[in-house]
Amino acid sequence: MSDAPLESSTVKKGNSLEKKITINPSTSNSIIDIPLEINKGDYIVLSTNADGKSDGAATIYNKNNESVGLFLSPQIENKNDVEITDAKIINGDTIQLRIESEDLTSSVTLATTLAATSYSSYFSSGKWITRSGVVSLSLTHKSYLHSGSTNDRILKLADSWNKVVKKHSDDKKWKNKAGLEDQYACHYNTISAAKNPWNIEPSRPNVGYAKTVLKACNP
Repeated sequence: MSDAPLESSTVKKGNSLEKKITINPSTSNSIIDIPLEINKGDYIVLSTNADGKSDGAATIYNKNNESVGLFLSPQIENKNDVEITDAKIINGDTIQLRIESEDLTSSVTLATTLAATSYSSYFSSGKWITRSGVVSLSLTHKSYLHSGSTNDRILKLADSWNKVVKKHSDDKKWKNKAGLEDQYACHYNTISAAKNPWNIEPSRPNVGYAKTVLKACNP
């Protein structure tokens, strides 16, 4: 395992910090520590796949257990040359990546993004409407909601739903949270950007996610 220093640069773009790390042949089998600029009381939760493995993608929560940001899946310039084989949290504020390569012959770049997120990160508008006497929460979503890797999309689904709950759940029209969440996840996973806005309706029965999908998100 190499202890050679790694070259890196960080650029702030809007609400995001983008970091690029140069991986040279001499550092191609390394442990990379990426400290995150988070507030006191915030904590990091790694996203894992079905096998329980993580590529480093994570959600940032505040002390009130509200999601406030995302660390998106690290992107490697040439995935055939370098692989992230493990990720873990150390010291509460640092994501540690293990990278490995057998035949790296030239430098490649590892790019990471730490993004602060809010309701407006995902939606241009959200409002209660009535259609044919049925009350709906109408959510006009942005392209950012659908972008990124599979792990990024898993994180964004949960993070954006948390933002919807925080903004709209105090309204008297809000009820049937579980049913609304299944409708929301169904729209995200099956309809995605093909329909805008999404309309989720508290009056629809809570039948579980699978049956919601079978009913084309309208159980």
